Amino acid sequence: MKRINLLLLPLLFLVACGGKKVPDVSKIEVNIDLIRFDQEVETLKKDSVSWESLQKLDQKYPYFTELYFSNLTRIASLQDSTAQVYIKAFLFDKDIQELHQEVATKFADLEGFKKEVTQAFKYYKYYLPNRPIPNVLTYNFGFNNVVVALDSTICISLDQYLGKSSKYYAHLPEYIKYRKEKEYMVTDLMRGWISAEFDNGQPRLDMLDEMIYQGKIMYLVDKTLPYVHDSIKFGYTTSQLKFCNSNEFMMWSFFVEKKLLYTKDFKLINKYCGEAPFSAGMPDESPGRTGIWLGWKVVTAFMKNNKNITVEQLLMNNNSKQILNSSRYKPKK
Repeated sequence: MKRINLLLLPLLFLVACGGKKVPDVSKIEVNIDLIRFDQEVETLKKDSVSWESLQKLDQKYPYFTELYFSNLTRIASLQDSTAQVYIKAFLFDKDIQELHQEVATKFADLEGFKKEVTQAFKYYKYYLPNRPIPNVLTYNFGFNNVVVALDSTICISLDQYLGKSSKYYAHLPEYIKYRKEKEYMVTDLMRGWISAEFDNGQPRLDMLDEMIYQGKIMYLVDKTLPYVHDSIKFGYTTSQLKFCNSNEFMMWSFFVEKKLLYTKDFKLINKYCGEAPFSAGMPDESPGRTGIWLGWKVVTAFMKNNKNITVEQLLMNNNSKQILNSSRYKPKK
């Protein structure tokens, strides 16, 4: 567990952003190293992926290299004497080389991405001044691992953002495929880091626990990306977001009337907080993950009606019932 220090937020000027109050973070210093591990791996091919070059890569990035080859790509452990053979075969595979080239072309320049991430972490530092700021590492071939949070580094797989029309995503359903665009990278990265920082391992026993936990994460994602549209932050289409904003009372009433808030049924919890094309029992134009969206609305109401609570205190509060009751959340009809 990392040490937690509670401090009052610094007094900074606020500016308006679509009705929101956004802090001026221009004087907050944040220095982030952008590590192109994807390019480092490609350089292994210069000497035919020698054992020496593999060892040098491991020495340079001891916190990631073994994890990458052994767990993320599942090629081989560097502790295995035959690892060099398998890694070489993988990197020189025709299909893998083609995928790497597509990533290298699309993400040749990541300076814009770095600036966006740096700005997001300035807001993060404003709300959580004692929390560490990670470096950012990019890699390829993460397959199902989009974002990986380590102790001081947040890692993101570039091959997950090649565009929804990419042939590599042809097997995916549309509600997943449309989020394979560059503009979702920073949101995914911030959500991944925040989730890892504030997951204390405490079990979430019912729907409300999951809704509030995810709602707290989205609350801070919203605060760190104030100029990013809500549709991007939630991974919704504009029409799905409009549905949520127009039917908030109906959605909340549905959860209450169906007695979903305190259900411990994992399948039901996953149905409304997990990936889905729409929310079961609601109109087809509804999005999935409505439980998370409602959790965010409850948490937002909680912070609005409890102005003495810091963001750190919110995130460390695991009493979902207390947050709901103190939020005085009451969506308009």
